[in-house]
Amino acid sequence: MPVAPFYFPVRRPMELDLHVHTRFSRDSRNDPGQMVETALRRGLAGIAVCDHDAFRGVEAVRNAAPPGFLVVPGMEISTRFGHLLGLFLREPVRTKDPFEAVAAIHAQGGLAILAHPFARQGSVDPAFAARLDGCEGFNARYNRASRRRESDSPPKALAFAREHGLAVTGGSDAHFLWEIGRGRTVLDGARDLEDVKRAIRERRTTCRAIRTSSILNRVYSGVVRLARPKRRMPAD
Repeated sequence: MPVAPFYFPVRRPMELDLHVHTRFSRDSRNDPGQMVETALRRGLAGIAVCDHDAFRGVEAVRNAAPPGFLVVPGMEISTRFGHLLGLFLREPVRTKDPFEAVAAIHAQGGLAILAHPFARQGSVDPAFAARLDGCEGFNARYNRASRRRESDSPPKALAFAREHGLAVTGGSDAHFLWEIGRGRTVLDGARDLEDVKRAIRERRTTCRAIRTSSILNRVYSGVVRLARPKRRMPAD
């Protein structure tokens, strides 16, 4: 069933979930149309599609989105330094080398965001950090939400962002519909994707933690991954 047109007021702060997976990630079951419907119900102005080393979900979500709903084309790239989000991409990034991945993202005019920093690694290579545009200040799968707004970002992530002059973003890392919107990026009203990109470049974003996803969601993702065919998921 088509989703009705949706127009988010331009001059008020808006919230986007800048880390969401579709069924094109092997460990996710999210249907693109249901993702858009869920995001709209939860008051989101848009989402970033960031499938694991895959890009096909972007077009599927775009086709399901009504006018006015922002779909950021992205990808979650597996590198030896951990996961890296490429936002505002035009095509998939195929390298696993972290420095080459950042260069490939920037060559497309995209932004390189470190996903869930310090969740899986204790430190970040300084030379790599210097090439980033931002880092996730809150990831609902890896960070604990607090009732205190100033604690929405883990102190270590905030300190890292400040030290390296990085933007801070928030995302749910949703692999299932019920997770969408649990982590959010907050910015002043944007008319289009270029406005969103500019806000991140200029470090005019904050993150908002709605709630932490139970570790059981990550366990369920593992089960889903095992149940899916082991063939390589196409990148585009």
